Amino acid sequence: MRCATLIAALAALGVASSTAGAQAIDPKVYCLRPGVCFAAAFQFTDYLTDPSPYTQFTVYLQNLQGSWPRRSIGTPYALNRFTILTSNPLEEVPSRRPTLYSQMIDQSDGGTSIGRVRVGDEIAMFADQGSNQRYNSFGWYTGYGISGCDFRDSGRPEDFRVATCPAKGLTGWLRFDFHLQWYGATSARPIRFDDFRYVVGNDLEGCTIGTAEVRGIFNPGSCRMHDYDEVLRQSAIATPEPTVLALLAPGLLAIGGVALRRRTRPS
Repeated sequence: MRCATLIAALAALGVASSTAGAQAIDPKVYCLRPGVCFAAAFQFTDYLTDPSPYTQFTVYLQNLQGSWPRRSIGTPYALNRFTILTSNPLEEVPSRRPTLYSQMIDQSDGGTSIGRVRVGDEIAMFADQGSNQRYNSFGWYTGYGISGCDFRDSGRPEDFRVATCPAKGLTGWLRFDFHLQWYGATSARPIRFDDFRYVVGNDLEGCTIGTAEVRGIFNPGSCRMHDYDEVLRQSAIATPEPTVLALLAPGLLAIGGVALRRRTRPS
């Protein structure tokens, strides 16, 4: 039922935005170590704009510290740095390989909150760009970014962007949108996790999602992955109706059209 509701919402979005098609959202839970877990969902939407087709990469994140497992208490875990790793050639080295450019669309807003979250005052994010965008990091210099239950009650608003805590009813997400585009490609093709890796975490540790080869770049290890629905059942976390995933749909409808009008090359 949950998947059917979400698929219907995405189908409506595909018609409204005249895209080539939006990939289904399939949330998973990633754990760096016992007690430090977060939920993430990813979506790729292809825009057949002429002459510069591109892919919008959408990320939904939810800090589960204090929600799952229930014993996950202690030092608050920060989700405040996110990095796109590519296999782009070095800028000074001639290459026939296409170059993948990335840009965060909602960077000045610090992402977009979806559903029930506690909203803080930590907004604008930095962008740290490597040579020829072999990496592109986004985040906050200070603060916790997306915090979980272990921070939400005592945390100052200026120290976080949103606090999520499904165990106590804060079942919402923080959404990021990225504009991904090939340059130097002979023909347009969709951009997927085969082309880059996405790292979620902070300055000390993170989880890497994706299978692209990114030689010579710092690459945090993978994390243990769990099914999101199963985690909710194990923790007896009640998801209100409409389901937590259905809450993602309004964000898709509200923001999806913005990317459709973008034509400029990322700086």
